[in-house]
Amino acid sequence: MTAADDVRRDILDTVRTPAADLTPLLLATMPAALRLTPAELALVDLEPIARHAATTLRSELARPERQEGDWTIIGFQQSGCCQDCAELATFLADPVRKQHIWPMAKPRREHIHRRCDDAELPVTHQTRREGSPHKLVLTKTAEVFRRDAERRTAAKVERDTVERFLQAIGADPS
Repeated sequence: MTAADDVRRDILDTVRTPAADLTPLLLATMPAALRLTPAELALVDLEPIARHAATTLRSELARPERQEGDWTIIGFQQSGCCQDCAELATFLADPVRKQHIWPMAKPRREHIHRRCDDAELPVTHQTRREGSPHKLVLTKTAEVFRRDAERRTAAKVERDTVERFLQAIGADPS
């Protein structure tokens, strides 16, 4: 085994981790890759990445569709930020709760406002200026359902595209 083989193996191990969703990168490179000669395509060797993308997309599509009334929001990275972010993550993960009213001082409210905006969460956040401290009102929006439906549709298109790519390079898409 050569040093290049070791580097290639390390790269493939990295891109195959669940956190590394390189499907958009793969989809962007596929048109250029398909213009390569078979020998050049063999050198690039996108097949392992394409197989990983296909498997990831199939797994995503195998999960049940969101049910009416399921308000779960996944994907918020609290990253051990603070207790407020942990409470936000708990609220977001709750499939039943649509609203959270949270008494908190201005700096903490601003922090949660920023985290919601930065994460582009489908949640409205407003300050109710009554009592002391004021209350932060978080409300999950119907955007949760729209985004989920759009993502499923996109995942189907992406899966089909990756499978066609695998066929085009002579690999079994299954």
